[in-house]
Amino acid sequence: MERALVTGSSGLVGYRVAERLHEAGVDVLGVDLQATEGPFPSVGGNAADLPLMRRLVEGRPNVVHSGAVSGPMLMLDNPYDIAQANLGGAMGMFEACRQAGVRRLVWLSSIAVYGDQPTLEPILETAAVNPQSFYGHTKAAGEILLHAYVARYGLPALALRLSSVFGLRRRTEYGLRQVIEAGLAGRPVTVAAEGSSFRQYLHVDDAAEAVLLALAAPDPRQLIYNVTGGTYVTEAELAAMLQDMLPGLITVPGSPAWNEGHLGPLVIDAAQRDLAYQPQIHLRDGLLELAMEMRRKALMPATMSPTGLGSVSKRGRFPGKNVI
Repeated sequence: MERALVTGSSGLVGYRVAERLHEAGVDVLGVDLQATEGPFPSVGGNAADLPLMRRLVEGRPNVVHSGAVSGPMLMLDNPYDIAQANLGGAMGMFEACRQAGVRRLVWLSSIAVYGDQPTLEPILETAAVNPQSFYGHTKAAGEILLHAYVARYGLPALALRLSSVFGLRRRTEYGLRQVIEAGLAGRPVTVAAEGSSFRQYLHVDDAAEAVLLALAAPDPRQLIYNVTGGTYVTEAELAAMLQDMLPGLITVPGSPAWNEGHLGPLVIDAAQRDLAYQPQIHLRDGLLELAMEMRRKALMPATMSPTGLGSVSKRGRFPGKNVI
């Protein structure tokens, strides 16, 4: 039986990766600061604890390191702890994997490494990094460290630059959730003018699929891969999608509120070529899934069109126009 270790197994992507591995019959162990309640076994631990990570990695040749401070909106006034989590944890895992001689390490980087770009031209992995947040700088620094481990020590590793991941288990605050909450409550939200302030979302199922493909890829040709959901939408376009589902959503013109900076669409040609990655979850489907779950948790009755609700996590679709 295949064996794997997944850090950050309480988080949005890490949990789904560990869950998918478990469903596939892999003997997977999750690791997070606190043990995860789920279908797979897990333990509490800090990825920066090298002796502990070395023991946990032993005999588990497939490793996914997703444990980190998960976005630029978190711990804004605590750069030391961000670095401890993101760089200390990365070093603990890189070194543990080097010592254990793993078959493949997949490390999760971020779109945040690109920051602002001079144009809105499509972004290849060879584009200059220009992070604008401390979080983005830690991800860029982690990529440099990983490159050194690969070049100097032959560590068999890949890094995935994920765009903005969304899905049901995300607990941290982010713009998409705030907009849906406003729509459910009938509060107005500020939306930038049409043609500006772009977003590129990635459903958690597609993110997990990319990770599993990266673990299994027989002959990857590069260290770093862009991974996104294949959409590139403005705030106004996104708000229009949500207004189809949330009639109570009121938009007013204003300054960009949710944008990722001046950045063109990520090119995923390399991930398609080397990893056989292809996004499957339509943005509208994922938005409806999220909005319906948020309404359910708010204890509000939900209605939908007679076509019914499919299952996104099983590659289902939400046919027709659904209103909640």
